[in-house]
Amino acid sequence: MAKQDEWRGYPEQLSMAISPYVTVNGVWVGRTLPWFIPVLDKVCGIKVEMNKQLRQGDNQNGITIRVSKVSKVSKFSTSSEPPDGGKPSGGVGRQQFP
Repeated sequence: MAKQDEWRGYPEQLSMAISPYVTVNGVWVGRTLPWFIPVLDKVCGIKVEMNKQLRQGDNQNGITIRVSKVSKVSKFSTSSEPPDGGKPSGGVGRQQFP
């Protein structure tokens, strides 16, 4: 049984879990997740292990995702509103003339 701060499953299960946010399939997850593992670890504090045997006799394509107790994920905003009300700052965006 997985702990509360841990998820275990197979690529197809992970693709179903993230389907509300992105459209992917299990094959895509299995092929591209390794590219994102270092970023998830360094930026978010999320540890991902692949090629795990989750059940006896499976083909060792299981995935284990662990979130540390003090994860950096909480620093990210989950709001759909852009910061500062969406106003450009620091020369970014459209230049306004008087």
